[in-house]
Amino acid sequence: MVASRGDNKLLLAAGPSGWIGLHRDSQNSTLWKWSGVVETPMPWEKAMKHCKTNDFLGLTWDKLTLAAGEMDRKNVVQGWIGLRFLGDQWQWVSGRQLESETREKLQECPGQNRCAALYSDGLLQSTDCAQELPFICE
Repeated sequence: MVASRGDNKLLLAAGPSGWIGLHRDSQNSTLWKWSGVVETPMPWEKAMKHCKTNDFLGLTWDKLTLAAGEMDRKNVVQGWIGLRFLGDQWQWVSGRQLESETREKLQECPGQNRCAALYSDGLLQSTDCAQELPFICE
């Protein structure tokens, strides 16, 4: 549903393959949410609070690939996603299971770098959570 002329302009500007950040709510498939790149750099914890949710973008590898494309269009090289290393494993802040495709792209034991950053080329890398980066909100 396009709710305003501004939303319609976003749809038209995105073109046939562009990601505009509109997606179904993971808890209620009848709702739609906007998500996107927040360009203001923040440490991972502050970015998570800014998003006001326990569900950063990062539910599937496909969404991460789309987000990387949006980062590239905005000239954002690296940004936080809702993935961090807790205990002895990588976990999404939403509590969802980590896909094997995503797990394979991260270090098994990240040392001090316990938060995951997505690069505009699609690479995932464990990064120091105190580093200030743009981020992806859902």
